[in-house]
Amino acid sequence: MTGLDGSAVVLDGADDTIVAAGTPLAPSAIAIIRLSGRDAWTVAARVFQGARSRPWRPGQVEVGFVSDRSGALIDQAVLIPWKGPRSYTGEDMAEVCTHGSPAVASALIDALVAAG
Repeated sequence: MTGLDGSAVVLDGADDTIVAAGTPLAPSAIAIIRLSGRDAWTVAARVFQGARSRPWRPGQVEVGFVSDRSGALIDQAVLIPWKGPRSYTGEDMAEVCTHGSPAVASALIDALVAAG
């Protein structure tokens, strides 16, 4: 399997946290990027800064911004955290919704991969 940049991505096992586009990486109104796995919330928290400073609650929308590891703003975003087994994958999961620019979605995926 390869990442967006063509580099090899190695999954060690069932405990890996994965990130993937939930919508095509093509111009659209909204892009959805999904994280799934034990560390999904931890990885999402490294790039998402919510407008409110309270703990996330499963299924409750959080509004904020996503940034790369240098702190550079990528886009405004909406995050929806889910707790396993009550999620699409049965694992802890987070959906991050941004504007539907392929460049924004790719930058977010890169930031999430770099975050964990």
